[in-house]
This record gives sequence, structure tokens and C-alpha cells, in this order.
Amino acid sequence: MRCFRSIHSVALTLAALSAFALGCEPRYPIGYTPPDAGGDEGLCTQDSDCTAPQVCNAGLCADPQPVDGMCAEDADCQAGLVCKDGSCAQPPVIVPPCTVDSDCAAGQVCLDGTCGPPQPVDGSCTENGDCQAGLVCEAGVCKQPPVVVPPCTLDADCPSGQVCLSGTCGDSQPVNGGCAEDADCQAGLVCQG
Repeated sequence: MRCFRSIHSVALTLAALSAFALGCEPRYPIGYTPPDAGGDEGLCTQDSDCTAPQVCNAGLCADPQPVDGMCAEDADCQAGLVCKDGSCAQPPVIVPPCTVDSDCAAGQVCLDGTCGPPQPVDGSCTENGDCQAGLVCEAGVCKQPPVVVPPCTLDADCPSGQVCLSGTCGDSQPVNGGCAEDADCQAGLVCQG
């Protein structure tokens, strides 16, 4: 990395001096402190070579970089940012590991050692509490709970609009549907044996 910094700083210095010699106003990177014509002010090899709050970035004194700014180390970035793959970025969010739901914040569950929101339908789970409210965990997957049909002996035992068929409440039967009596059939149909 030092060769890159040295080559970069020499190139910028030569460009600036060439522009100065030709009578042109040199252009510098944003936040760069240009050297004066007779010295090496603005060039650096470490942060202490620069005037605070500037830092040494690629061999030049510059303001700390914002998100997506060029960097070689965390110190090249503004406070609270980190240098990742040559660019300043927000640091990664570290989620503390968990072993039980009570290790997590309110409304979160512990799944595979990580806190997170309850799982939706088809989400992975180890128990019902891993799933969103109203879902159940079956074979490691969050699902809608099975519909519980009340047992019956008479049609009167069933919710309105349903009939008792073989001990279970259900909808009236269509043409060719199974029945034990006329009441088991949809309106206008009769049960034939």
C-alpha cells in the first residue's frame, strides 16, 4: 500500500507543479490540502503529518472521508465509519447471539442462535413461538394451524350452514356427494341409497 500512496502523491504533486509552471490553476481532490510552491505541505506518510482534523489518505492530507469516500484504513473515514474494500462505510450491525427467546429484544425470537422477527408462513422454526402469531411449527416450517372440525351426531351439533356427515361437521353435499339423509344434501337434492 505504501507504493500506491507514494506513486499517487508524486503524481498529484507533479500535476500540481506542472499546472503551476504553466500558469494554470491546479485542481485538487475534494478535501486535499495543496502543497505550497516551495515545500511539501499537504504530503504525508501518517496522520500526525497533517493538521487536525485532516488525516493522511493516499499520501495526501485530506478531510476524513464520508460514506463511499476512498480510504485505506478506518482512520481515513469520518468518525463512526469503517474502511471496507477501499470505501468508507457504516460498520456492520452486530446482532448478539442468543440461546432462548428471552435473550432477544421484545417482539423478537431466537432462531438458530440469532435474534429476529417471528417467522411468516413457510419460515423455518423449531417451536410454535418461532412463528408469527396464529401460526404453528410443523416439521420445522411455520404453517397455518389445521382447521378443527367439531364432532357431531346431529346436524344441530354443527355451525349454521353445515351438516353432520359421518360424525364430522361439513358443508352440504353436492350431486353425487355422500349422504345419510336428505338434510345432508344441498338445497333441492335428496339422498338416495
